[in-house]
Amino acid sequence: MFHSALKTMRKLEQDHGVDSVAFEMLGPPRLSKLLYESYLLKVCFGDVRTVARTGTSILSRRLLDLIEADDQLRSQIISIGIPILLPDGRSLVRASTIKIPPAQGQDEFPINASSIDRWAHDGWVDLREKNMKHWRQRFTQIIKEVEGSRMMKRVPAPCITGSTGRISPRSIPGRSVAGSSRMRKRVNG
Repeated sequence: MFHSALKTMRKLEQDHGVDSVAFEMLGPPRLSKLLYESYLLKVCFGDVRTVARTGTSILSRRLLDLIEADDQLRSQIISIGIPILLPDGRSLVRASTIKIPPAQGQDEFPINASSIDRWAHDGWVDLREKNMKHWRQRFTQIIKEVEGSRMMKRVPAPCITGSTGRISPRSIPGRSVAGSSRMRKRVNG
């Protein structure tokens, strides 16, 4: 079933000339918001390393430029009820329906810095610099984890064995034990 859905999605992408990023029925608005923000960063900057080393004001400005220039992309985002908070933190691009804040019988909501932060976190595409700072931190952490993972694969940690807490020569890859305690390099040929 997954492969069939993926095949259908790719065909729809080709037929309509758009990337599939998020759909209304995907799940909580926060998921769609994060997917769209990461997609915007990908379109503007290409990869996580570039985002991690680019200043927040540049990130924010380039995403705004994209949103202003690409009517179709902007429409895709807001049509699923995800508004776009512009870098000034006061302007919102939205459709007639928004998912956050949830109506729950209310027609009006108090608007203040705290409520804007909460709503932006929960389900608004947020182009403010402070959100770009969060993306830089996320991507920096991902880069560190990936690089750490690569290092662990290249240099496996030796095992500490026995009651003495000493490193066992048998546990060091590329090494073998000669006699009782001397080590010699194994020749890989």
